[in-house]
Amino acid sequence: MGAQVLDITQRYRPDFVIDHLFGRSPSVAIKEYKRAGYPLSKVMGLVLGLAEADIEAAAAGRCGRIPQMQFAGAGDDYSGAPGNKAMYKAQGKEPPKEMDDTVVYNRGLFVAALHVEGSATR
Repeated sequence: MGAQVLDITQRYRPDFVIDHLFGRSPSVAIKEYKRAGYPLSKVMGLVLGLAEADIEAAAAGRCGRIPQMQFAGAGDDYSGAPGNKAMYKAQGKEPPKEMDDTVVYNRGLFVAALHVEGSATR
């Protein structure tokens, strides 16, 4: 992965890089982009690549630093999470820690919305 990242960042000098990685490879790629000095804000992950768990594994901080191209985005801006978190706080409770993994949480909301919409059209 290191040799590929160096080749991409030094020979091609791209404005942006789009990764289509799964499993543990996104966190390895993030580490290599950091080592090569390539700005993580210019790395985009296609579906499932570069979720919060991958970024945390690479110790790169929160997902908001890396754009994502997938059906459920990263961060609270893509879901009902701000409203859901406010609901918990209004009840005097802390939101579940699972809500911190916004990519997975947003996918769950997206799939739930599809099921609700699908049920309503029958």
